[in-house]
Amino acid sequence: NFTAPAQGQWLSLDIPLSQFTGLTTRANMAQYILVGQPTGANTIFVDNVYFFKDGGVGPAAPATAAPTPIRDPAKVISLFSDAYTNVPVDPWRTPWSNAALDDITIQGNPTKKFSQLDF
Repeated sequence: NFTAPAQGQWLSLDIPLSQFTGLTTRANMAQYILVGQPTGANTIFVDNVYFFKDGGVGPAAPATAAPTPIRDPAKVISLFSDAYTNVPVDPWRTPWSNAALDDITIQGNPTKKFSQLDF
């Protein structure tokens, strides 16, 4: 329950999985329902919904490289790839963003890792 959610602005909902009493598996979590009280009298804008395990440290990096694309190069605008010719991108992260950007390598494949995303 979110008491008196803010009106007229974007909301992010942080929901620890421990709030789901009786939950024994996450295999079939397929929907969530937003209900305002009184019913039909509220409007909210939800941008991000985060389900997390208490005390978690976030997802680990993928163990395998991204697959090599197979599209016809004439039909591709590539931003970041070893398979195609890239168009210039400047900047990858704007100065007004709080996000972090790291250039990492996964199985020899250059990869852009964005974290602490804020929009």
